[in-house]
Amino acid sequence: MKPTLSILFICLFGVVLHIQSQQKVDSLTYYYQVASRPESNAQLAKAYNFYKQHKDESLQKKDIEKAVFDLRLLASIEKKMGLLSDSEISSVEALELLGQMEDSEKIKENRIGIYNHLGMVYRSLDNPSKALEFYNKSLELVEDESSRATLLNNIGNLYMDESEYTKALVYFEEAYTKSSHLGVKMTARILDNLGLAQSKLNQPEALQNLLEALSIKENSNYVPGIITSFSHLSEYYLDRGDRETAQDYANKALALAKTLNNPQYLESTLSTLLLLNGTPEVVQYKKLKDSLEKARRQAKDNFEYYRYQFSEQQRLYEESEFERQRLIMILVLVIMVFAAVYFIGRIKHNKEKLQKVFETETRISKKVHDEVANDVYQIMTKLQASKETEEVLDHLEAVYRKTRDISKEHSDIDVEHNFGETLMELLKGFNTEEVRVIVQNISKVDWRLLSNLQKTTIYRVLQELMVNMRKHSKASYAVLKFEQKGKRIQIQYTDNGVGTELCKKNGLRNTENRIKSIKGSITFETNNDAGFKALIRI
Repeated sequence: MKPTLSILFICLFGVVLHIQSQQKVDSLTYYYQVASRPESNAQLAKAYNFYKQHKDESLQKKDIEKAVFDLRLLASIEKKMGLLSDSEISSVEALELLGQMEDSEKIKENRIGIYNHLGMVYRSLDNPSKALEFYNKSLELVEDESSRATLLNNIGNLYMDESEYTKALVYFEEAYTKSSHLGVKMTARILDNLGLAQSKLNQPEALQNLLEALSIKENSNYVPGIITSFSHLSEYYLDRGDRETAQDYANKALALAKTLNNPQYLESTLSTLLLLNGTPEVVQYKKLKDSLEKARRQAKDNFEYYRYQFSEQQRLYEESEFERQRLIMILVLVIMVFAAVYFIGRIKHNKEKLQKVFETETRISKKVHDEVANDVYQIMTKLQASKETEEVLDHLEAVYRKTRDISKEHSDIDVEHNFGETLMELLKGFNTEEVRVIVQNISKVDWRLLSNLQKTTIYRVLQELMVNMRKHSKASYAVLKFEQKGKRIQIQYTDNGVGTELCKKNGLRNTENRIKSIKGSITFETNNDAGFKALIRI
């Protein structure tokens, strides 16, 4: 009963926990995608709140690895929202947590990513020396060629911002040597940057590299990269006084940026046109730039609003989720109570049924002894007195022995005191000149571990096996080996009789039913002329 209820309890709670864990996994996947490719600032705010709460939960559980993952995503979201100082703080906090963990390959990968992110943050904060410091820290740890090329390209861009074209060229050239380890888009980006640095240094291969990078981007339909290539080619021709060609590439960049409808790309392309002429596009650029600055300020102001709004929604959701989980728990407990009542009732019914069987057997035994055997004995006494009918007397004596045996087989059993001795006496009773009964280790069994019902059942089952052996097996010996393993008791019966084809007739079926009723098991093994074996486990 207890194992069954435990299994039921585990299964039901397993279902509840699985639902909860699946919801958490789905949320992690959803908000990771939002953080990677947001469609609005409101979405970013929701992702921010989710990962902030998840970070707090991870820290409470002392799961530092998950907390670091959450902080890295928070830093990325904050950078996209223009909250560069907050992004810096989150990154530094992640580094501090990594300091509490033992060094490993995964820890090193996290450090590389965080250092690179801090480099990008400090570049956006116009702090090139700090940016270079963290790019170099990341570069010292990185081993794979692909990540190394990305970092070299980032450092090259940093030097381009500072107009240090010779230094930038060194990094772009080294990054490009690793192109065999890179994807098509990254290779094109590095080649494009290399061409721009070469153009600033008036190197002859600059134009060829810029055009080759553009070709790669066009073949892979890398639209943002194509816009950048058009802008770089416009800058190349503007530096050489070819305003017409520069204007042509700037217009191509603007037309493509309009198809993306991306304010950042529009700002960049219009900025190039601003350098070329004072056409109406310049006015459009100025208005768009002002609009973008206003949008950034609003985004910063609205971010806190979105964050608060989502926190409130999250709180309400958690309250409703708690109520739902409470109802599920109540339902589970109700099911468990009903299951417990059912199983307890069933087990109690089986015990009562088995007890009634034993009581009936005892009553029949007493009746046979008191009425039938005594009457037969009186008749035998009279016949002996008259000294007549010796054949009838012998027959009656046989009948008397049978009734006595039936009475003994079903009589009441003393299971309260010295059950081992009671059982030993039963087994010795089958020891004859023809059959030797060998009993092993019965004294080593602690019969106190068994209930009275279990002891009565064992007595009757062994009695049934011994009677079966005496009547049918023609065995010369029978061995009963008792063994105790913890709270479990095992009885192995073996004889060298004629055996039989295993067919569970009334006798064997009765023993099997009796043992099953007390949650035990019995198995049989026999073949013609191969003896008979039975193994009982309680």
